[in-house]
Amino acid sequence: MRIFKSIIVCLLASVICIGMASCSSDDYSSPLKGKTIGDIAFDSSQSSNSVSLGEGDLSAFTVNSSDAWCSATIVGSNLNITVQPNDTYSERQATITITDPGDATVVSFKAIQKQNNAILVNESTYIVPEAGGDISINVQSNVNYNVEIPSDAAWLTRSTNSSTRGLESSTINLTASENNSGDERVAIVKLTDTSSGTTSEFTIKQELTPSFSIDAESIEVDEFGSEVEVSVTSNIAIDVNFSESWVSSSGVKETDGFRFVQKIKISELPAGTSSRTANVTFTDKLGKWNLSKTLTVKQTMSLLIDEKDFEILVGDTYTLKLINNTGGSVSWESSNTSVATVDNNGLVTGVGKGNAKISVKSADGKYTDEVSVTVKQSLTIQDKDIELMAGGSYTLNVDNKTGGSLSWKSSNTSVATVNGSGVVTGVGKGTAEITATSADGELSATCSVTVKDITDFVTARAGGGAIMMINTLIQHGSSLNWTFVNNSTETVRFKSMQLVDGETGYEGNIMDVNVNVDAGSSVSYSTTIGLLGIHVPVTCRFRYEYKGKEYVTTAVYTGSLW
Repeated sequence: MRIFKSIIVCLLASVICIGMASCSSDDYSSPLKGKTIGDIAFDSSQSSNSVSLGEGDLSAFTVNSSDAWCSATIVGSNLNITVQPNDTYSERQATITITDPGDATVVSFKAIQKQNNAILVNESTYIVPEAGGDISINVQSNVNYNVEIPSDAAWLTRSTNSSTRGLESSTINLTASENNSGDERVAIVKLTDTSSGTTSEFTIKQELTPSFSIDAESIEVDEFGSEVEVSVTSNIAIDVNFSESWVSSSGVKETDGFRFVQKIKISELPAGTSSRTANVTFTDKLGKWNLSKTLTVKQTMSLLIDEKDFEILVGDTYTLKLINNTGGSVSWESSNTSVATVDNNGLVTGVGKGNAKISVKSADGKYTDEVSVTVKQSLTIQDKDIELMAGGSYTLNVDNKTGGSLSWKSSNTSVATVNGSGVVTGVGKGTAEITATSADGELSATCSVTVKDITDFVTARAGGGAIMMINTLIQHGSSLNWTFVNNSTETVRFKSMQLVDGETGYEGNIMDVNVNVDAGSSVSYSTTIGLLGIHVPVTCRFRYEYKGKEYVTTAVYTGSLW
């Protein structure tokens, strides 16, 4: 019975196994059967995507990519796809193949990655000359693009607009007009992808060589002032500045572009001013080129007495300095000829005390100028204190600018007298004041006179070396020098000399001289010592005669002791 049961169990197991085997080989259906996976698109950057393949664990399936930039893996029932960045400028495709090893079912699809869109320009900046002209821009692109010129760059225009695909070359042709803007100008041109909005840009810079000139570097105007015009030729904006308030702008006349005419107002020259100078400076307004031009404005009196009001003395003359820019002759005139006169050369002469106007006028009478002169009186005795000998005379030197005669007076007529011509005569020894007074009594001058006699003017002196013997005795044969001096204004007669021994009082022989010694001169003589010698101090007596009277003066030689 147990054997029978075992046989039955074995038969049942066999049946079950046969049935199961029949199901696994003939009835299996792959999840991929009939499944279609559409192409999957990726942008140009690195990215991933996932596709569901069904249910259950499908990790036993195999998956392959035709290109290394695209990879795929199966996790659970999902297919994960990853693409690397597309650095090329063309679209690319990779084929993804999935295989079910259970029944070899295969499904494939494509991973499509967009190209790296680009609009490439050869240069970032293009330089255009000031005169303008055409600019050709070489562009490499793989998209359709538009060319956008900024609205504030009307000076830049486009003649063609090219577009392409596959990173091919195209040319953008632009035209720049002449630069008369007064500055360098810049435009940033954008190239915009019509699909993505991606942009690329380049810069157009137009040069400007700044220059300007003025039609004068200096102008001269007369004292009345005026309005002058200066033409400025320029291709840039110009500022105008004035160094002095008496020169100012009175308006501008515009002509063409940056060219203009500057009006300049010049005020009248103030009285007493001979001339003045101001500068008008023209500079570039932007200050970026450091350009400058200077107009020098000089205003000068047409007729000018180049002197301030002046003073002269009666009888004196003074020549006025005249600046004559009229180109013609002039005439002179004094408002009061009793005070001062003026000749055709502007020489003014003081006539009498007072004030006068000296004026000058141009030949046409248009220009005049004047100056005031004050005429004063003066009285001066040019001699300082003087000395006279009794009986002598001296004529005083007087500078009389009073216009009249003088009166003279001595303060002490017993000492000195003075006549109407200023001749002073010495009377007696002493001092007196001599005074000169103008006729109207307003001015006076004095001089001190000292009167001396002849003895105050005649002197003598000793000199020369002597050989000494014992004690104070001068050796025989020695010589002594003596000088007779006449400091007076008269001639005196030097009559004789005589030596006197200083110890014994012995008087030597009288040596006759008898010579005339003129005023202000001197004579010298030498005496030789005799056999007996002579003791110091040695006195020499000088006898002289003046106007019949004899006088004596002495000199002493003291020598040197051993």
